[in-house]
Amino acid sequence: MNKPRRPQTVEAAIAGALSEIDEDGIKDLTGKSRSTVNKWSDDECELNHIPFYQAVNLAAGLTAMGVQERFTEAFKAGVARKVCELGGSPAHSPLDPSDRVLTLVEAVGRACGEIRMAQDPDSPSGKKYSACEKAEIAGHLQELIDHALLCIKDLEAAV
Repeated sequence: MNKPRRPQTVEAAIAGALSEIDEDGIKDLTGKSRSTVNKWSDDECELNHIPFYQAVNLAAGLTAMGVQERFTEAFKAGVARKVCELGGSPAHSPLDPSDRVLTLVEAVGRACGEIRMAQDPDSPSGKKYSACEKAEIAGHLQELIDHALLCIKDLEAAV
């Protein structure tokens, strides 16, 4: 099982990109090896941050493949977290409520997929949930709550 990463982070977006793009694609998009890009997804090592232009390259590659990229979402969430750390209140950028509900449905799909993988008898812990699996599932469930709250804000802001 992969290392659990908080949803809506650059590290999670990189891990998602690695699950979608093969070795040659990674090399073509970044000029780097898969192992280097994988190191960028390690949030515990401050020396391994992805350069912004490389995140753009990976996001563009995923989009060109018709795959949902998560870098944009991670960037927005990261800015909101930093604003809160600085004592501010992040401004809400309303979406059309139907678009936001679509992001909620996508988040439900990610949570369901993680739960299914954890329940797979061939997973590292078998049918039991490991601590890593529980943390990953909890992160996805928190993402659902966050999206649901944004849906409410979008509806309130709708004219």
